[in-house]
Parts: sequence; C-alpha cells; structure tokens
Amino acid sequence: MLLSQLPSRRRRQLALLALLMLGGGFAEVVSLGLIVPFLAFLIDPMQALQVPFVAKMASIFELSDPNDLRLKFTILFATAVIASGTLRLVLIWTTTRIVFGIGYEIGTEAYRRVIYQPYAVHLSRNSSEIMGAINKVDPVVFILNGLLTAASSLLMSISILVALIIISPAFTAFTIIALGGVYAALMRIMKKRLEMNAEIVSQAMNERIKVTQEALGSIRDILLDHGQQYFSNRFNKMDWKFRRAQASNLIIGPSPRFVVEALGMLLIASFAYISVTQTDGLTTIIPALGAMALGAQRLLPNLQLIYIGVVNLKGQEQYVFDVIKLLGQPISEDRLSDLNPLKFENKIHFESVDFRFQADSPLVVKELNFSIAQGQKIGFLGPTGSGKSTTIDLIMGLLSPSSGEISVDRTPLVGKSRLAWQKNIAHVPQDLYLMDASFAENIAFGKAPDEIDLERVKEAAKFAHIHDFIIDKPKGYQSLLGERGVQLSGGQRQRIGIARALYKRAPVLVLDEATSALDTEMEAAVMSSIEKIDSNITIIMIAHRLSTLKYCDLIYRMVEGRITQNMKAAAIQ
Repeated sequence: MLLSQLPSRRRRQLALLALLMLGGGFAEVVSLGLIVPFLAFLIDPMQALQVPFVAKMASIFELSDPNDLRLKFTILFATAVIASGTLRLVLIWTTTRIVFGIGYEIGTEAYRRVIYQPYAVHLSRNSSEIMGAINKVDPVVFILNGLLTAASSLLMSISILVALIIISPAFTAFTIIALGGVYAALMRIMKKRLEMNAEIVSQAMNERIKVTQEALGSIRDILLDHGQQYFSNRFNKMDWKFRRAQASNLIIGPSPRFVVEALGMLLIASFAYISVTQTDGLTTIIPALGAMALGAQRLLPNLQLIYIGVVNLKGQEQYVFDVIKLLGQPISEDRLSDLNPLKFENKIHFESVDFRFQADSPLVVKELNFSIAQGQKIGFLGPTGSGKSTTIDLIMGLLSPSSGEISVDRTPLVGKSRLAWQKNIAHVPQDLYLMDASFAENIAFGKAPDEIDLERVKEAAKFAHIHDFIIDKPKGYQSLLGERGVQLSGGQRQRIGIARALYKRAPVLVLDEATSALDTEMEAAVMSSIEKIDSNITIIMIAHRLSTLKYCDLIYRMVEGRITQNMKAAAIQ
C-alpha cells in the first residue's frame, strides 16, 4: 500500500536498488569463492594446481611460475574484496537516499490527504490522532530503511551460503539449521510481545500529543488553578508506557547477536577439530577453514540485520497501519479541479433542509426554508445550540444537508457546484486562527509573501479599524504576531480576521460572532465600515446582541434548529 502511493520515478529507483543488491550478492560469492584458491596458493602452489578449478584458472591466465600464481591470485582476491566493499558502500548510500526520498513522498502525500478532506470529516475526528499519525511518518521511514537493509542482507546471506555450500555442503547445511533455528525460535517467542509494544507505542504517541495540546490550549486556566501536576501526571503516565515499550523493542532487537556469535564460533571450532582429526593436518584444511571463518564473519551481521528489520516492523507495525490509513483517505477529483466561482446574481435558497452529523444522531437543524437575495444583509439570532453556526456552515457549503436542497440561482450545491460556490465566500469565524507570521501574511491569508498586495492589505485593515494599531508597530505590516497572536487582545484578533475576509473581496461575507470580543464603541465603528461596503456584497451574520444586527435587512431567529421568526431590523430598534 505504501509503495503503491509512490510515483513511477521512485519505483524505478527501487528496481535499481534491487539490481545493486544482486550485484552485491554476486560480489560476495566471488570474494568468498576466491578465498580457497588464494589461501591454497599461499600455502602450497603446486598442490593447489592439483585442484581442477584452480588449474583451469592458471591455464586461462597462462601462469606456470608459482610466484606469479601467488601474485596474480592475491591481486584477483584483493580486487574482488575491494569491489565487494565498494558495492556495499554504494548500496548503503543508494538505500538511504531512496528511503528518505520515499519518506518525503509519503509525508507530503499524507499531509495533502488530510487537508483535502471535507469539513465534516475534520469535525468527526480528534486532531491529536491526525497529528500523531503524521508524526509517525518518520518512524515508518526508519522501518522502511530497516526492511530494505534486511532485504539486502537477505540477498547477501543467500550469496554467502551459496559460496559456503560449494566449499563445504555438510557444514553449511548444519550452520543454516542451527543459526536459522535460533532466530526463528526467538522470533516466535517475542512475536506477541512485539505486537503488544506496537500497540502501546502508537497509542502512547497519540495520547502524549493530545495531553500536550490540551495543556497548551488551556495554559491560562492551568496556571490559575495550579493544575500543572494533573497534566504532568497524565503526560508522565503516557510517556512511561511509550519509553518502556521502546526499550523492550531495543532489547529484543540486538539480543540474539551474542547467542548467535557464540554459536557460530563453536561451529567453526567444531568444524576445525573434525577436519583436523579426519585429515593429515592443518595444511589441507586451512583454505576451507579460512573461507568458513570469513563467511561466518560476513554472514552473522547480515542475519542480525534481517532479524532487526523484522523486529522493528513487528514492534512498530501500528505506525505503518496508521500512516497507511492516512494515505488511504480518498480525495474527490472535484477538489483537485481548478474551478471558477459559481455565478451568483439572484438568491441562495434553502428548501426543506435538515442536517444531522451522524446517521444515528439527532437533527441539528430542521425544515429550513428561506432565501437570501444577492446584496442583502441577513442576520441570524438565537441562543447557543440553536443551530445558527450549522446553518452558516450549510450556507458556505462546508456541510451538505442530510435531506432537502440548497441552491444558488437554481443550481443545487452538490459536487463541483458546491466547491465553486465556496470561492464566493469570505468568512470571519468566532475563533480565529492566526499564523506565527507578519500582519500582512495573516491578512492576505494563504498568499506567499511575494504575492501579497500590500495596498489592498492596508485598505482591508482600515475598514476593520486595525490599521493604526499595526503601523504603530516597529516593523508595521511586517511585524510578527507570534504563535496564535497571543500578544494581541481578543478584539485585535477579531479585527485582523475581519480584515482577512475583506482582503478577499468576495461577493459573500459571512461573519460568525465576528464582533463578540469588541467593545460597544469599536463594534459600532467596525459594523459601520462593513455597512458601507459595496451594496452588491451579500453579508450574512450571526450574533447574540441585537445591536450587532441593526444594519441587517432581515433577521432570522432560530430556536432548537428551526427558524421561528423573521423580522425587519427596523422592528427591533
């Protein structure tokens, strides 16, 4: 699933990596295969020529002088060893580059799929889970690196074993059974522990992010209530589980190495003893013994890398599942289209619109039937929980009705038309998010610094009555707000939000309790400015205070998800 999300370029790189692995395996076979004739010539060149394979090689190179044989085979062996080492270095470099390139592809695709999800999806899930899943891309990259290293090590191990089988079939078969049996037994014993650790690590990471978000989001209350210990205890509990599971994985990974190394040395010692007792002496077995020792020296680390790759996967497999879940989120092709704004000349019309968040949850709004003419100023009034904000979300096309129809100029807001309609809307939410960037970047939200029209920014700021405050800053519009604008008052943040909406110059302006943090005098000034905006702009407002809606042409009062009354603003003056 992860690899299927990659572009063809990355898949070609993986194919190249597979070829390099095969080349590395071949180099291992050659270097190990040459160790026997090389050592044989060093000990006794004449006796070495009695071996058919060695004699044929000497004939190919037209060698007869023993000293020439020694020199040539030394050079040949040294060349094979250097080539093998070089290939291994190239393999490590290539694997690392490809893996982190794949990590980039996975990380950016996971993020893209998160932000392209519909608003209803974002409402239905916890942001800490999404942040946790995105943070898990890095561990997944290291798991992938371990798996590719394990795949390379597997090919190397097979190549080494092929060479050793040629040299000593019986000893190699016994070695495979012994060493393979140790790793297989340990993997079987540790499997449940690793699966449990994977679950703990994944859950604990999400919980740590959740506790951190909750603490930082309510830091004022924590400081006032002296509640630091409660949040510290929650974090400590999650972090302890996380670290303990990680430590367990790290212990399980390298542990077999020491057992297997000792077993390997015992096998070589046994092979040497048996060979010496069954032959005339060490002279005849030194070449084979040297090949076995070199083979074991290369085989054991490769076996360990294979084991660690599998352990890392099993110990953190939940990370992989969580990232795959992110990558599996569908993106509507309509959202990827470059749409023109939907034409709006007459009215927005609600016809028998109901909405519920889940199929089994109660209706939030019921039987909404109303129209908003182009250029009108409409207010929604009602107590908390009456359905005002949900109605606004339906008007903006962020939510789709559970039943009924919403249309603009008789075009139903479904599919592409709903997305095209959103291009007409500028929105000022009650809880505005400000970036840790300049005033200009926050007002021209979503624009790169070199794309910002500063004069347009200033014009919007003047309408929102925030211009004078900004120019008093040391760097004016280039001054930084800080994270979430914490150094600004609530009213200043809201006025920046209003300026942001006005900068868009959209034909529909939606104000969701946009002046609730302003004092009466400032609210009156801001609303007076908004009232003077082009009469063709449609303004839709939510407010708790009637005074905020005095410029509206029509006010809808909502109670328990229904519109119970509509009235002219003049009637409430």
